[in-house]
Amino acid sequence: CCTNLQRDIQQSLSLGGTGRTYKKYTPHKREHTASAQGRPPALDLGDLRKGIVIDPIKERMNIIEGGVRSTEFYSLWLEYGTNNDRIKARPFMQPAFKRQKKKILKKFETELF
Repeated sequence: CCTNLQRDIQQSLSLGGTGRTYKKYTPHKREHTASAQGRPPALDLGDLRKGIVIDPIKERMNIIEGGVRSTEFYSLWLEYGTNNDRIKARPFMQPAFKRQKKKILKKFETELF
């Protein structure tokens, strides 16, 4: 179930942008088309997409935990936006979870009970 969620998130981060296009100079000169507000972040260097990792599922005291997360520090800013609205929300984790939720619950039901 986590692999499907990870793949869904990574696919949403592979889309091209539909927002404004501008020049970027670090780490190398290139043109980038940003995502529009409300859309998943547009692919640039791929660090955000590569940083979507699976935390292994563990059981401890009858509690099962595990999941999918981003290792990139700026992922929260992209998911929720910033307080000063400098970065508008571009959710990518929550929409993927909503798309995969039924499959995840079904997997837990069939494998745990």
